Amino acid sequence: MSSKAPHYFHPITIPHHQPKAARAPPATPTPQIPSRKRSYPKSQPQRNRSNRKKQKQKSRGGKKTKDSSKKKKGSTNLTSPNPDGHLNYTPNGFPGQLFVKQRGAALEDAQTIYSIPTPAEGRQQHHVFWCDGATDHDGRCGASVVHKKVHNGDDADANWVFHGYAVKDLRKINPTELFALGEACRSAIQALLDWPSQEGMATEASSDVSTETDEKKVMAVVARRVVGVARRLQDAGVEVRVNWCPGHEHVPGQERADKVAVASRRLMKYSKGHMKCSQDGTVLMVDSSCLDD
Repeated sequence: MSSKAPHYFHPITIPHHQPKAARAPPATPTPQIPSRKRSYPKSQPQRNRSNRKKQKQKSRGGKKTKDSSKKKKGSTNLTSPNPDGHLNYTPNGFPGQLFVKQRGAALEDAQTIYSIPTPAEGRQQHHVFWCDGATDHDGRCGASVVHKKVHNGDDADANWVFHGYAVKDLRKINPTELFALGEACRSAIQALLDWPSQEGMATEASSDVSTETDEKKVMAVVARRVVGVARRLQDAGVEVRVNWCPGHEHVPGQERADKVAVASRRLMKYSKGHMKCSQDGTVLMVDSSCLDD
């Protein structure tokens, strides 16, 4: 028997397998939040809402243009800005002009308003009346009007006239500021035309805005009363010009008007509406209908 292996036997080689490297666990897939944006097929371009609106208007016969020549009832005419950026307002029905300048220019005018020289005959050609309004969180409102007795006089309190009004039927600042403007016109009537003054007297007239909650309706009623007072000045040949003044800028007239308005508001708070006037007679308890008197 031969020691050699038969020819049909072949050695078998077993390769040495290396261990496989540890693999990281599969990452958790991030949930995809569906988008609310409307998807369109590639063949159709995406159109926003404005494009759809234009196409809708086009199908109806083109875009409609507003007629600028037509004015809404009770609107305000706004003239073109001056070269210095100031705006002049001419409200419909108001016999005067409203000037709203930039803050710096308005402050300069307020500080130099009394530097206008007086004519030789001694009669003043212009008179300045400062008005302001104040309210609190409880809806108590106060208005004020102050003016100098003599323009060339000093800034002592003795040279100033103070009028305060605790307005019982107003609750918002805008109608209160408008009421103060009407009282400034009425103070001008009393000072310039020698009309009888109502100082120390409180009006008992009924008001038609005491139960109104819509501020726009209240503003319309107060504005009608202010226009009526301003027309009295116009009929007497007096030109009314209303200038906006920045607040809390140490302007003597504005600071005094602000203090009197706050004091008028406090009279409403502490007297609870039972007092007709303050002890010194400066502040009166009134309704906004007193502008019709």
